[in-house]
Amino acid sequence: MSTSKKLWVWGLILLLDLFLLSCKSSTPTGETASSGASSPVSSSGNAAKSGCYNAYYPASATMKKTYKISYGNGAASASNYSESYSNLTSDGFVQKLEFAPMEKSAKAGAATGVTVEGGIKCKPDGLAILEYGNLTAGQNLKYKYKTINTNGISFPNDSEWKVGKKWQMVYDVEGQMTEAPIEAMKMSPKGTITISCEILGSESVTVATGTYDAFKVAMTYNSNLKLNMMGREMPMNMTFKSNTWFAKDIGMIKSSTDEFKAITELVALTK
Repeated sequence: MSTSKKLWVWGLILLLDLFLLSCKSSTPTGETASSGASSPVSSSGNAAKSGCYNAYYPASATMKKTYKISYGNGAASASNYSESYSNLTSDGFVQKLEFAPMEKSAKAGAATGVTVEGGIKCKPDGLAILEYGNLTAGQNLKYKYKTINTNGISFPNDSEWKVGKKWQMVYDVEGQMTEAPIEAMKMSPKGTITISCEILGSESVTVATGTYDAFKVAMTYNSNLKLNMMGREMPMNMTFKSNTWFAKDIGMIKSSTDEFKAITELVALTK
């Protein structure tokens, strides 16, 4: 696969993977995508701690985090995205990711941003991200992804965050590009995405918003997909590895991957 094609595919997978830092318990049960809950939010604005608060993926009506993604070796220009939350209850909440266009595209006025929304459900063993939501990109490219089934949790309960902890998340997904500048760019992937995680240790990490004591989590991302393009089916099996750092009551503060030397860092925080 050429470098440019690999970068494009990896960028698409990155959009799907961001904050699907998802890992399941050792005894998963199948669950279809679902969001929403009915219990009231706590007076503090957080999802009620007894049912939905996770210190390593905290959510509140006022919290907003902004991240910058940069690439080494000139693989791509930098970009930013923000994360916020709504519809918080003791049963779950909605996560919203808003991606700005890459810096070069934004300066040229050639692209619009991307918005991804998905439901987060509170389960006895942690938080579960149950759906990808609708993904819409600029430049007349439109993608729609549907999660057919999920197994497990995305973030274990606070008490489980210890060195050596391992977990895994599995998604069955279908996708479709509904619009493209040329017919040849339309594609429909389908298959399974597996993300395996392990807490390697704890260390001090400094980013733009401060210095934090954080857990270092190794993540291995495996996609076992079949890509239908112009009536032809092609396998799209790839593996990406990253290290991601999580700080208590903040969430993710940094992530790095050897693929194109991509680094994601927290650059702004509102609680």
